[in-house]
Amino acid sequence: MSISDIGNIIKEVQELLLKNPGIRSDKNIQNILIQINKYRTENDSMKKLINNIPKDKLENFKANYSKNINTILGSLINSYNQFLKEKEGVPSHKPTNPLELHDLTIVSEILKKQGEEIAELKSTLEYAKKERFQIRDIIIAADSKKSELSGMVVEEKKKYFNMALSEHGARELSRNFALEIIENLKKEIENL
Repeated sequence: MSISDIGNIIKEVQELLLKNPGIRSDKNIQNILIQINKYRTENDSMKKLINNIPKDKLENFKANYSKNINTILGSLINSYNQFLKEKEGVPSHKPTNPLELHDLTIVSEILKKQGEEIAELKSTLEYAKKERFQIRDIIIAADSKKSELSGMVVEEKKKYFNMALSEHGARELSRNFALEIIENLKKEIENL
């Protein structure tokens, strides 16, 4: 579930409250409102404190913030889904995948570029092996690509960290995304 989906949930709940203030007594709606307030408070605290946190404690601060936000959003989504289940005939917005909370298009572009570079490198090395011609020049050219590929890996790690706000979260996000890619590739291979 993306951040915009969560925004839509909040907007929908606010519209429901305007139409029918009586639903404020529903335990799930109450919890959604509590989570919205917690979210705002957490964000306000982050904005106020982020510039004053010593660098050696910044990663832990961001990790705690990320954990708190994920807990708040998880509770909000669960309450919303429960509310929908109790309200007959409305489809649930239950997230089926933790990746739905993040926009991975930027990382996808980096991974695509990495794949293209590695495929080109593999092709070049296969050509050199087959032809046994200008191998030294080909190896030097391939070696020059090493820093470019390393730079892409570093950039990819930074993107994951910026989304997850912690090293642990970045690793989990990266792992889940890799598993998703593997599943999609398996499906593509099966359809050949």
